[in-house]
Amino acid sequence: VSITFDPFMYLSLPLPSTKTRSMTLMVFTSDGSALPTPCTVTVAKHGKCKDLIQAVSSACSLKTGEKLLLAE
Repeated sequence: VSITFDPFMYLSLPLPSTKTRSMTLMVFTSDGSALPTPCTVTVAKHGKCKDLIQAVSSACSLKTGEKLLLAE
């Protein structure tokens, strides 16, 4: 039996946290030419709506002049 005090035995360390999150969204076309399809993107956990729009735009390969609308 050891009676030596080890201060590191009771040291609390924070768990690592992620800085990004994956989101799965349903993408609908405005003219109904395609079925709704799920799209998964990775964005910053504390990002802005603009970051989500950019990620979805690139994942869906939006062309110049096409619009992207978000709804909750």
